[in-house]
Formats: sequence, C-alpha cells, structure tokens
Amino acid sequence: MWLADLSEMKGSWDSSRDWIAQHIMPRVLKAGLLFEAVVLPKDVFSKLSAQDTIMKIDDFELQQFQDIEEAKVWLTQQKEAKMSA
Repeated sequence: MWLADLSEMKGSWDSSRDWIAQHIMPRVLKAGLLFEAVVLPKDVFSKLSAQDTIMKIDDFELQQFQDIEEAKVWLTQQKEAKMSA
C-alpha cells in the first residue's frame, strides 16, 4: 500500500511523467505494490498534471482523493479486505 500525498505539490509533472510511468512504477509494482491512494494537488494545474500521469499507470488499484483522511480510510479498507481474503 502507498499513500501519495500530493496536496501541496505545485507545478507541472511534464518532465517526469513518462519517467514515473515507465521506470518507477514498474519497479514498485514488481516489488509488490497492490494499492495506492493519491491525494491530488490543490493547485488546479498540478492536479491536471498529476491526473495525466496517473492515466499512464495501470496493473494495480489506484484511487484519487481530495482529502487525506478519505485516502487513509480507503487504504485501511483495502488492507482489511486483502487480509480477510
């Protein structure tokens, strides 16, 4: 599980979007990541950039949130569901 709090991020991800999708995320997924909760940036341009990056990533469950507490609840639910399966 991974909680990515991007709420205070400002600026564009244009220069790192493909690098994250093609290099970082495959390694993280290979290491066993199953769930990620992303708290989106408050800044509208940063939010759009983050969402564009997220669209390039697949093969696991990723949810987007506006609020960190909602993200934590969702991750806890995913953990409990995985443990009871």
